[in-house]
Amino acid sequence: MRFIIHTILIGFTILLLFSCNTYKTYYNDTITQISNEENSKDILRLDLSESQDVIYNIDGLKNLRMLNVSTRGDINLDSLFLKLPNPKELRVLILDSMHLDNLPSTINRFTRLKQLSLNNNPDLKLEVVIHKIKDLSIEFLNFQHNEISEIPENIEGLTYLKDLNLSNNNLDGFNHFEYVSSIKHLSSLWLTDNKLSEFPTSLGSLQQLRNLYIEHNNLIDIPEDITGMKKVWVIHAGHNLFTELPANFGKMKSLILLHINNCQISSIPEVYSKKRSYSMLGLIIDNNKLSVNEKKFCRKSFGHFFVLSF
Repeated sequence: MRFIIHTILIGFTILLLFSCNTYKTYYNDTITQISNEENSKDILRLDLSESQDVIYNIDGLKNLRMLNVSTRGDINLDSLFLKLPNPKELRVLILDSMHLDNLPSTINRFTRLKQLSLNNNPDLKLEVVIHKIKDLSIEFLNFQHNEISEIPENIEGLTYLKDLNLSNNNLDGFNHFEYVSSIKHLSSLWLTDNKLSEFPTSLGSLQQLRNLYIEHNNLIDIPEDITGMKKVWVIHAGHNLFTELPANFGKMKSLILLHINNCQISSIPEVYSKKRSYSMLGLIIDNNKLSVNEKKFCRKSFGHFFVLSF
């Protein structure tokens, strides 16, 4: 049993290293320009985000899996998408910082697209964009830095979606989080840096969620509704305004690793003194306001943890 637990925790460590940049982990070496000598059929990853080259021979990229044209506001996406000779091969599309307000209908050529990044496009018409991609098999969506203040209802129609990054937006109220809670297969949710002062209670119905990121907000408490997340393994809740380690984290039956560093925590509730009442095996609680006695309590109560840092 202990071997299995250690294996799981090692897996978590690997997951945490790569999950924030999922679309960067795919396939082979990345090519940053297309030369005449290049054997185009061997190019699987193409990153033109820092290039000033005109894209003139992209129609030879028959096996392209990943395309990054971030910051290239000079590119006509409609023409670009039409030039790709084998759109069914594309799995990852990165369109960050392009001053986009919409996507061309030709994005529907990418019927097997798995990951789409639209980071830092604050003029994006989110409801319209979601409508255009609803029939694609997208599993990872990056909507960071888009000044989103409301989540449109049609997001619940993204039935393939597993990972949703809504960090660095303006979701400082409940603002239709119930639509997010209706995404059936959602496994990872990022709400980092949204000025959240309350945890959206409707998210408690995300029974299939595995990873939750709520750090860098203004949270002072965690409601019992969070225990509805019956499959969560990892929670990042650091850089909030907690003054006590929230007792409801201790009631989550599947939670194994909790990051709650850089808050204002000065006390640990008694619920954590009962080792068999919670499932956690890892706690990162650095840079808080724990007294000497509270640190002794940590050593005693959490001494059996695989990961313990305060």
